[in-house]
Amino acid sequence: MKILTSSFLALSLLIPSTSFAFADKAQNKNVASDAVAQANHSRVDINKANAAQLSELKGLGSKKAQAIVDYRQANGPFKSLTDLANVKGIGEKFIEKNAQYMKL
Repeated sequence: MKILTSSFLALSLLIPSTSFAFADKAQNKNVASDAVAQANHSRVDINKANAAQLSELKGLGSKKAQAIVDYRQANGPFKSLTDLANVKGIGEKFIEKNAQYMKL
């Protein structure tokens, strides 16, 4: 009888911890998907952003940000992020560094 009782006790101790493990995995999955959603939401839309919003990108001052806005107004919306290289003063390194922070 003691063996059965101690086995039941051990089993009852394992089951709740297993369910917590599943809850933790589900919570981590939700946190990860929330982070992706937030990252997508906080990206700067290079076809809609004003100079102040563009200047929040790494390595982009107010003059270069305004150059992007001026280029966009003169030539229409960018079709790809690499089109930014057509703006004077914007290079491929800048685009590579900031690609994850920009969207069309």
